[in-house]
Amino acid sequence: MVYKKIIVTDSESNSTLKKFVFKNLRDILPSRSDLSDALKSKIILINGKICNDNQILNAGDEVTCKFRKADYIKKKLLNLGVKLVYQSPFFCDSKNAAVSEEKSIKYLNQIIVLYKPAGVAIPDIQKYAYSFSDFIDCDNENENVDLEKKDLDYDLDFSNSDYIDPKSDLGLQDFIKNSLITRAAHAAKGFVVVNQMEKASCGLVLIACGDKFISFIDSMLKNGNLIFDYQCICHGDLDKLLKNSGDIIDSSDENSKEISFVTRAPEKRADFNNWEMRAGLENDSYKNLRFNKIDVTPSLQSGKISNVSISVRKCFAGGLIIRKYLSEIGYPIVGNSKHVKKLKNSSDKGLFLTLHRIRFLESFSPKLFDLEFNCDIPPKFINTLEREENFYNKKLERSRIEFESSLKDRDVTNEDKLIDFNPSHNKPLAYITNHKEFCGYMFYVTEETLIPRISTEILVKASNEVLASLSQTHIKNSNLFKNKNLTASSMKVLDLGTGTGCVLQSIVMKNRNSFDIFGAGIDISTDALHVAKKNAKEFGLETKTFYIRDEFSSFGNNEELLDLGPFDLVVCNPPYISLDKKKKLNFSTREYEPDVALYANNNGYEFYEQIYNSIENLYLEQSSKKFLAENFALIFEVGKGMVDDVISLFKGYQVIGKWTDDQKNIRCVGFSKNIKSLV
Repeated sequence: MVYKKIIVTDSESNSTLKKFVFKNLRDILPSRSDLSDALKSKIILINGKICNDNQILNAGDEVTCKFRKADYIKKKLLNLGVKLVYQSPFFCDSKNAAVSEEKSIKYLNQIIVLYKPAGVAIPDIQKYAYSFSDFIDCDNENENVDLEKKDLDYDLDFSNSDYIDPKSDLGLQDFIKNSLITRAAHAAKGFVVVNQMEKASCGLVLIACGDKFISFIDSMLKNGNLIFDYQCICHGDLDKLLKNSGDIIDSSDENSKEISFVTRAPEKRADFNNWEMRAGLENDSYKNLRFNKIDVTPSLQSGKISNVSISVRKCFAGGLIIRKYLSEIGYPIVGNSKHVKKLKNSSDKGLFLTLHRIRFLESFSPKLFDLEFNCDIPPKFINTLEREENFYNKKLERSRIEFESSLKDRDVTNEDKLIDFNPSHNKPLAYITNHKEFCGYMFYVTEETLIPRISTEILVKASNEVLASLSQTHIKNSNLFKNKNLTASSMKVLDLGTGTGCVLQSIVMKNRNSFDIFGAGIDISTDALHVAKKNAKEFGLETKTFYIRDEFSSFGNNEELLDLGPFDLVVCNPPYISLDKKKKLNFSTREYEPDVALYANNNGYEFYEQIYNSIENLYLEQSSKKFLAENFALIFEVGKGMVDDVISLFKGYQVIGKWTDDQKNIRCVGFSKNIKSLV
């Protein structure tokens, strides 16, 4: 037993024992039921004597609570979700019966199997594994020693799977560099955790006690007769890889009804071997893995994800090898820790790896044979697979509708009808059909242009609102556009980074019946400008829109644009995805859409800065021609969470409006030098 002793102070005198206990013993008896049970069990004493809970306390009284630390820790582990799956009887070594009667752990043999949820570290379980045994007498632990609060809280509340206590060696390396027998020699009361598990994963934990049992398990492991069965979800179609890899099929396990594939060597085998050496593993540890049943589900982000069953032999650190191996061959497990890869909408779900079955292929005794321990696969596995398939099917239906719409008014051939419109197709549908709807118009697109997004329609909406306000106060200049067949009252729009021309052309078409309007678009890509001109011709905008090759950093010096000005409105959907976020994009976007239209340096703000500097330089240069109208406006599309920093960049400008998407995220922001508000 251990004791918690508290001396009653003057301020606490005259209070009842029950009130005093509720106030002062919550650290070791956290719940009201714990406190009530302790009072009923008479384990709380006043000056060494049993008293009722209404006893009045006096200053200087010593209140003592007796309890088993193991029971407290066990209850805390249970509250965290740890569960007892199996507890074998105790087996005594017959040759040491006399010793076993004295309860020497060395000659008492037992195995325990626990279920560990995500968030609980193996060191926490190792330190108090013995508390789950019904056969251990813990009454002599730390007798008459005052228990400090940190002894109760540190291992459970503040544990970290990467933390290695130099005194206990309970870290990951302990499972690799030390044998089970060596670790058992240092285990609390002889109970040793057999298998390593990541803190972020869940599943079975095997615990052994006694020389005979520990030697038996160690021997089984070396012979390949102790099997740890894992389930994981990984990115990609692993089934297709294994079936097409030419690897042989393993049928050496006569007890298994499942076909197992021998693992193939990582492409960078030397690097993998170097990692094994640094980690303390034997070379080619991946050969201890066998891939069994694999179910493949479509995924919009990864194309496909695989639900995989993997058997591990001859290693206590199977989870580590699985994570590293799958990462090396390009099929990382879904998760947000080391050697894994996040899956959109599942980044807060932890590691999708669980040890769901442990099998003994040898018998310990006539009473213990064909041992197999199982736990349920976490619900998040099925939920994630179903959600990914549901998202896929919804996108598939939208893709079908979009595909059929793109074929309207076109000569449809049999070849067109056979086009694969799989939404997870490596090549985006828009690049297959060369068409994408935007703002109700069907635009021609190629792989040299960014695919128009629904979210960018907000930029057109914002522009329409600003133009409607500007048109009412528009200053006419009859000396402009003499050679452009444009009226003096034209509203003029400049589109920076025009791409397909979808933004500029949609603005012109939406407003041409309200007032005379024309526009110019610039782009760094000559190929993109050809696409924009093709779309302009399709919509009859050849005399209403003009396209010029230039860059964000230099457009203010372009004489052709200067001749077309002054512009009333400048719109831009610049590249704003930072390079470190590139890996978070879906595969088809990363692989097919032009980098020049997507990515920016300086955490995504590179081109906002360039545009700001270009416009500011216009005010420093004296010219008889004006590039921008006196009451011009700027409207930008911005990425999620970027609006405040973009506003900070445009010093000296008034914010004239902000426009949000359906999720209430600000997607567009408007500026002006001389106008405080337009919308």
